[in-house]
Amino acid sequence: NYVNINPSTWDDKRDVLVELKLGYGEQEREAEKLLSLHALFSQDPSVQPLYGLEGRYQMLKALLEKQGILNVEDFLTPPEQLPPPQPDPMAEIQMQMQQKQLELQERQIAIAEQRLAHDKMIDAAKLETEQGKVQAQHALQSDNQDLREAQFQHKVRIDEGELDILRRTDDVRGIASPTG
Repeated sequence: NYVNINPSTWDDKRDVLVELKLGYGEQEREAEKLLSLHALFSQDPSVQPLYGLEGRYQMLKALLEKQGILNVEDFLTPPEQLPPPQPDPMAEIQMQMQQKQLELQERQIAIAEQRLAHDKMIDAAKLETEQGKVQAQHALQSDNQDLREAQFQHKVRIDEGELDILRRTDDVRGIASPTG
């Protein structure tokens, strides 16, 4: 039997749930709509970024409530109560490998820079050695020229001295040499 009640006459607040169904199958049709929307949102790649974890939870909660299941938290955990996601071990390993590759590339670049600096130093040393050789050769040529000039001056003095001796002596004999 139905009992008439007046909530305004209640002394304390009470939790009351009133369900009103207008016809047969109406709640099921609403649940089917939500289910088809959930499937559409989940499968459409352009909508997936917009349909996050909170939206999925609210959609499934409404779907269960339309089915008459009011204790939704017994079946679904609210997103704010979920533990933070654990990192994917494969992604972590892949990231470590990429970091190692970057380190390896940096080391290779550093070694190439060191080789380049070393090659520059060697080239500079070779250039300095060549310049030293050229200067030494120039100095040697200059010294040889000075030596030839000194020998020539010495020979001229000797020749002058011999001529002077020959002029002072009465005996006019001389040695003719084909070389001078």
